[in-house]
Amino acid sequence: MLTDAYADQALPISCGQTISQPYVVAYMSEQLRVQPRHRVLEIGTGSGYQAAVLSRLAREVVSVERYRTLGDRARERLHALNYSNVDVVVGDGLVAAAERGPFDRIMVTAAAEAIPQLLVDLLANDGVMVLPVGPHKGPSTSSA
Repeated sequence: MLTDAYADQALPISCGQTISQPYVVAYMSEQLRVQPRHRVLEIGTGSGYQAAVLSRLAREVVSVERYRTLGDRARERLHALNYSNVDVVVGDGLVAAAERGPFDRIMVTAAAEAIPQLLVDLLANDGVMVLPVGPHKGPSTSSA
């Protein structure tokens, strides 16, 4: 619905994924402290919304999406909208960008249980990484 475009909430997209709520996109982008000279790696392209925001802040954005449907659609969308400094790569986020590093900034849009060492290794000196860290499963609600 058109009214959903103005809601500050996550919205469903293809492949059972969601687009983050606008506040989260803005907050994570702010925490990344991107400068115009930076190369940014984004893990989790989704619709391409976060990559589009980052592209206006950074010199280059490499965005990795594991779902081909989402990656191809985001690439087409970003190209059609003239976001020429974004490269969407389809593949495993921890592997697909390994030969493209180092990166000044790394953003991971999905939670990880721990900080992946491979991503730490892809950070340039004085690099910054933003990712949600915590258990994938919430606390158990079963009782004995």
